[in-house]
This record gives sequence, structure tokens and C-alpha cells, in this order.
Amino acid sequence: DFFLPMRLLGSYFHIAMNGMAASDKIFKLLDLPEPARGSRAIPGAGDIHVKNLSFGYTAERGILHGVDMDFPAGSFTAIVGESGCGKSTLAALLMGRLTGYTGEVNVNGVPLSETDPDSLMDAITYVSHKSWLFRGTVRENLLWGDAHATTGELLEACRQARVDEFLDRLPGGLDYDLGQGGVNVSGGQKQRLCIARALLKRPKVLIFDDSTSAVDMATEADIRSALASLTGVTKVIIAQRVSSVMEADQIIVLDDGRVHAVGTHAELLACDNIYQEIYASQTKQHRPCGDGGAAAQAGAVQAADAPVGSAASPHEEAAPSSHDQLDPSKGGER
Repeated sequence: DFFLPMRLLGSYFHIAMNGMAASDKIFKLLDLPEPARGSRAIPGAGDIHVKNLSFGYTAERGILHGVDMDFPAGSFTAIVGESGCGKSTLAALLMGRLTGYTGEVNVNGVPLSETDPDSLMDAITYVSHKSWLFRGTVRENLLWGDAHATTGELLEACRQARVDEFLDRLPGGLDYDLGQGGVNVSGGQKQRLCIARALLKRPKVLIFDDSTSAVDMATEADIRSALASLTGVTKVIIAQRVSSVMEADQIIVLDDGRVHAVGTHAELLACDNIYQEIYASQTKQHRPCGDGGAAAQAGAVQAADAPVGSAASPHEEAAPSSHDQLDPSKGGER
């Protein structure tokens, strides 16, 4: 009877000490000065200019080194490279998610550091490979892209993102309950829904960061075709499949945080050794620099749909969740 209360008191003391240490860290964080916010709106179309951009998460860990890039308004630019070369970091910098870089990043002539965050969010939409859906219906999730969208506009965005291929088979269609995090649909279906939501926002710049990685090859080709028809939108695609970038206006090859080469698919296949290696790894073909790349380009295009830097293998949609799984008819910003 004596030791049990003393033991309980000791546990309360331990909890109190942990709480005091945690609250001290919380208050130190709250006392930090607010970062400076820009106030300039982004005018015009989505033209992005990057000059001598360097960034590192720590002083010892440099990720990007002296990067120069141009994303003309309305263009289709693809970024490829091996894992860890800085592709996703570059996308985060373009969106203003990361600070502390050196060099210049201008959006329609406005320095990124001077742009109003709300204006930047309206101008640039990012779609990650990590598709996130909120608990609620398909309609409620899509309306996050445009709260005032009509049913017709929702269905048109679904058509462009090829959501319509499975939407009609969902009980209730647009009013189907997706569950927390979209547990009631497959990985590829989540990615398509996220793409449709991004299209509804109608931004000036769309950044896709491997956002069709769980989508089958035929559906991805249909989505690319729909995106190509968008006018007045600057499209930046970070891809793991060569077939995803072959039709780009320009392809930027990153290597160890530096721009290694810039050109079209045919130009890079003709004379860039890194792009040749990426292409060869997905088509099981290789041609030395200088042969024009004609023979390699005539290879099996279907095999080019394998991930960059890996052996050729088709990408299939992730299987639907076992929780609330549908029947076999079932067929993702800042």
C-alpha cells in the first residue's frame, strides 16, 4: 500500500519532465521570427528561368550545383536522371518549398523570393508520386482543385486524367466514398484522381514528379496525349520512363546535381552518353555516340516504359486495398 503510490508518483514525475522538455522546444520554435514573405504577384504566362542555382540541405551535402534551365511558357519540359541526382529537390525549389539556395529563380520575371506565396501557389501546381486523397467522395476530393467546378467540368477533368475509365464502375460515380487516404481505390486510380484534381486548378505551371508511376503504360500514354493538348500551360515532367519524355520539347539530363545535357529525344539519343545508357537500359539496346541513334530509336518502344536506370519491365497499377475492396469491375499540387 505504501510503495504503489510512490511508484505511481515517480512515473508522473517522469512524464512531467518529458513534458517540460518538449514544451521548451515548442516555445523556442514559436519564438522564431517569421520568414520574410514576398508581396509581388506573378503576372502573365508560366515562364521560368533558372540561373546558377545551387542548393544543399546542409553545408556538407550539396544537391544542386550551378544549374541553368529555362522553361518557356507553354512548353513541355522533361527532367530525367538517376535516383538522387536532384530532380525532386529542383521541383521543390521551383515551388518555393525550399529556401536557402544561391542563384536566381524567376517566374515570369519575378524573383521567387519576392513572390507572394498565395500567388505562387495559384500559378504552380505540383503532383507527386505519393498520391494523397482526403476522406470523402470523389466529387469532394476533386473540388479541392476548383471549389466552384460544375459537374461537367469535373467529368471533363476525369476524362483528361482517364478517371472515366473506372469512374462509371464505382457505386455512385462522383459520389463514391473513397475512404481515408483513398483506401477504396488502387494506387494507379489514386494517381489519376490527383492528376484530375490538379487539372481543375488550371495553373500556369504543372509539375508532375513521377506522378504516373503506378499507372499502366497504355493509360499513361492517353494521359500524356491529353496533357499535350493543354494550351497556355507550362508542363514540367520528372519521369522514370523514357517513353514518358520522348515527345517533350526539351529533355534535361541531370547528373549528380548538374545539368549534363539538354535537347530533344532524338538529339540526346544521338550524342549524349548518359541518355543513351538510360535508353539502352530500358530497351536492352545500346549504340555508341555518333551513330545518330536511329537504330536504337527504332527499338521496342514498349520496353522503354520501364523505370529509368532499371531493366525493362512493365509498370502495373498497384493492387486495390483489401479494405473495402470493390469487385473485379474496379478497373494521383501544392
